[in-house]
Amino acid sequence: MTRDDHTLLIAMRRGDQTAAVALWERHGARLVAYAATVVGRGEAEDAVQEALVRAIGAAHAQVVGVRDVPAWLLTLVRHTAINRVRGRRRRRGREAAVARVGVCFAVRERDDVAARVAALPRRLREVVVLRHVCGLTFAQCAVALGANPNTVAGRYREAMGQLRGLMERQESVENERTPRGVEVAHGYS
Repeated sequence: MTRDDHTLLIAMRRGDQTAAVALWERHGARLVAYAATVVGRGEAEDAVQEALVRAIGAAHAQVVGVRDVPAWLLTLVRHTAINRVRGRRRRRGREAAVARVGVCFAVRERDDVAARVAALPRRLREVVVLRHVCGLTFAQCAVALGANPNTVAGRYREAMGQLRGLMERQESVENERTPRGVEVAHGYS
């Protein structure tokens, strides 16, 4: 018998490990993928684990009132990840002040598309990942981000426009590298 997400969430909150595993199997990969867009791959699983602990510790009335479990879980992951980023920024600021050393971070991505998405501002990157990796609707994205669905749709359009522009610029650069006026001789006899 398959249990729906809401029933699993309530059971997980009550300490049912089987329910927690079932929720993880259903949503874990998407939650980690989304968290990686905010905190990076190295901290993504930790952020999701922290968010799930928050879900377990949530008030019963809050859990019972959840209407869209995937969107609610993504909201928890988002808040947790953002708090981790803020903490990381504060920590870096303190370390830089003490050491007076600039910190540089380089992120290398294997996939060109992933690199372009990663280059987007966080508010745009989040929407792209929620839509294409997590498979959420604009309404679900709005719940997860705590924003108006029209705002989310606008951010999505802006992100797609920026990605399109980046791809067109790269194509232009690649076309400039191709020698012009070079003819290929065919040896037909």
